[in-house]
Amino acid sequence: MAAFGGLGGAGAKMSDEGSTKREWLQRVLGVALAGSIPDAGGVAARQAARDRLKAARPGIEAALRRSDAAAGEVRNLAKALGELMLGPDFDPADANAELDRLDKLLAADAGSSPGLSLVKLGKSRIEWIGLRGQACSDLEKLQTALLDIFEEDDEQQAALAKALDKLDELIGKLSADLEEELDAVLNEADPAKRGDKIAQARTTMNRFTGFVAEDPIMSKLDGNEIMPGLKVTGPLSAKLQEISASLG
Repeated sequence: MAAFGGLGGAGAKMSDEGSTKREWLQRVLGVALAGSIPDAGGVAARQAARDRLKAARPGIEAALRRSDAAAGEVRNLAKALGELMLGPDFDPADANAELDRLDKLLAADAGSSPGLSLVKLGKSRIEWIGLRGQACSDLEKLQTALLDIFEEDDEQQAALAKALDKLDELIGKLSADLEEELDAVLNEADPAKRGDKIAQARTTMNRFTGFVAEDPIMSKLDGNEIMPGLKVTGPLSAKLQEISASLG
């Protein structure tokens, strides 16, 4: 994306008043400019881990109402994760690995867990499909806005093409995998088999959660300088938390 370092040639529609838009494009789409704001990836990763732990709270609380060995393991792991989130040596990879382990513990008995709500899960699944579709549509609108700004700037066509490709990659990552796996959970009548399907759905959900919070473009989409009214990341993140709670 280094080609974005030259955006804003004489043919561009943006005047000097559009320098904020140009800076956003360069910064978010991968070009490090002198004097640009510091990378907030570490902050975003820590917040994403906190969001995952918060979303798992209903399952943790359900486990803590028991007194078996599995409940003790959940208690110890949740406590360790809480300390990790606040510690100075926070590492996203370690946090996500431990959160994955927590998800597996909570999913082990989710088939019979009172925390699992099939009604809420079904509703959240339908709403997720709508939000995912809207997010893809909004990313396409952002592509159109970029075309409108730079289509007459002959010098920036290569850079423009790379920007559009980057947004195409984001659209491709917003796949239908999660809704299909949630459908499998909803359609599984055998509680003994449902736990495995919940674990698989959680793995995919966590991938989406990390993508929405940590991707350097996704994390900066809402209220961006090109389309200030755009809201993609916030609604997706909130719905993923609802899905996690519904899974128990």
